[in-house]
Amino acid sequence: MYSHADLSVIRLRAAAELERRRRAVGVIDYSLPRDWFHEDQLRAWASTAREVAIVAGSRAGKTCLAPWLALREIQARGGNGGVIVSPTYALMERALLPTCLSAWRGMGEYSESKRRFTFSASSCASMGVERAWVWFGYGENPDSLESFEAQWGAILDECGQRAFRRQSLEALRRRCAIHQSRLFYLTTPYEWNWFKYDVVDKAAGRDDIDVFNFSSLCNPVFPREEWERQQTLLPAWRFDMMYRGLFTRPAGQVFEAFDPDVHVVPNCRIPEPWKRVQGVDFGEANTAAVWLARLPGGDEANARYVVCDAYHGGHKGINDHVANWRESGEVSASFGGAPSEDDWRLGFAGAGWPILRPPSKDREFGLQAINALFASRRLFVLGSCEALIKELFEMSYEVGPDGEVNPLRIQDERIYHLIAALRYAVVGIVGGASFAGCTHVDREDESDWPDAIRDRWGRIGGGVRVTDGLVRLSDALGVVR
Repeated sequence: MYSHADLSVIRLRAAAELERRRRAVGVIDYSLPRDWFHEDQLRAWASTAREVAIVAGSRAGKTCLAPWLALREIQARGGNGGVIVSPTYALMERALLPTCLSAWRGMGEYSESKRRFTFSASSCASMGVERAWVWFGYGENPDSLESFEAQWGAILDECGQRAFRRQSLEALRRRCAIHQSRLFYLTTPYEWNWFKYDVVDKAAGRDDIDVFNFSSLCNPVFPREEWERQQTLLPAWRFDMMYRGLFTRPAGQVFEAFDPDVHVVPNCRIPEPWKRVQGVDFGEANTAAVWLARLPGGDEANARYVVCDAYHGGHKGINDHVANWRESGEVSASFGGAPSEDDWRLGFAGAGWPILRPPSKDREFGLQAINALFASRRLFVLGSCEALIKELFEMSYEVGPDGEVNPLRIQDERIYHLIAALRYAVVGIVGGASFAGCTHVDREDESDWPDAIRDRWGRIGGGVRVTDGLVRLSDALGVVR
C-alpha cells in the first residue's frame, strides 16, 4: 500500500511526465473544425447543446463526423472513456469502425475482442489528457451498453434505424449522467421511431437539445444526377426521408388518421363520474390495459372518448394486476383477449375483475375501428399515455423495397400490446355493450369537462356531428350491437 506521501509524489511525477510529453509533441486544438466540413456540418459542429441531433439525407456527411467529435470531446472533457454506437454489430464493422480507424490512424490501437480503441501516450499528450479510449457498441443490444462510464460522451450513429432500440438510448443517457457528458445523434430518418419522439420532437422549446437538418445535396461531392435519379425511383415520402432528411409520414402507417396536434390532449384530471371502459391484452410477460372515458353529451352514435390511463406490466399474478387496476377506478365494462383465451378471462373473473370476450375477433376490423374514431374526432388520448402514443405512431404494415404496402402483415405486431388492448376496448364500444347506463342527450353538455379537453375540442371544431362513423361500419361488418 502506498502512503499519502508516496501517492503525492507519484501524482507529481505523472503530471511532470504529461507536461514533458505535451511540450515534446505539441497540443493540437481539436475544437477547430476540419477544413473539409461543409456549411451544414459547421453549423452542427458549433452547437453547445447537451444533445445534438443531425438528421440528414444519405451520404450527406454524418458518420464521418463521429471520429472528430470524439477527439474534440475527449480533449474538452479531460480524456477517459466514451462510446460510439452503431445499430448492429455488422453495420459497425462495415461502416462506423473503418471510418474511425482511418481518422485515428497512428493514434493508438484497436482491440477487437474488447471493441475498444485506446489512444497512445503521445496521442493523449497531443490532446492534453493523461489517457483516453473509445468503446464501440451496437444499439440492438442494450446490455452491451451497460457497466461503464461515458466521461467524454456518446455518439449514436444511424440511430434512426429500426434495430437501434429505445432501451439503448436510455442506457446511454444513464452512462452520461454522472459526468453530464454530451450525446450526438447522426442519422437519416429511416422511419418514425423513438428517435423522432424522444429526441427530435422534444427539442422544440428546449435549449439542451439542438436538431440540424440537411439534405444529401449539402455534401458538395454528392452527384446531382444521382439525386434526380432517386427522385424517379422512390415514392415521394421515401425520397424525402432518405435524401432530404425529412420526417415524412411513411407509407404503411396503420393509424394514418392519428394526428397528435388534434388527438393528444394535455394532461388533466378526468372527472370521477365519467363512465369508463377498459381493454386488456393478456400475457405472462406483457399484460397491457387501457382505460377509455366517455365524454358526457351527445348521443351514442356520436359519443366521444378519451384514453385516460394505460398500463403495461409483466411477470405478475392476476391479483397483482387487479390491485394495480383498482387504483385507476372501477369500469363499467372490460373487454380483452382472443376467443381462445377464456382461461385468462376466468382467472380475472375469479379475482373479482370480470373481462368480457370482445364482440369481434377480426383484428383488421378493430384497427380500422380505431382509425375511424380518430378520423371522426371521437377518440382522444391524454398526453400522459406516452407509451400508447408512441405505439400509435410506430405501428405499420410491412412495406416492400418497391414501396408497396402489404396490408396483411404488420411489422413486429407482437410488440404492440397497448394497441391490442385499445383495439379490444374500441371493439367493445362498437359492440354497444360498454356504456349502458350513460346519460343519453341530444345536445352538447360540456359543463363539467376539464379545461384542457374543452379547449382542444373547441380548437378543432367541436359540435361537428358524425353520421358516417362506426355505427355504419360495424353494421356493414356484421358486428352484433
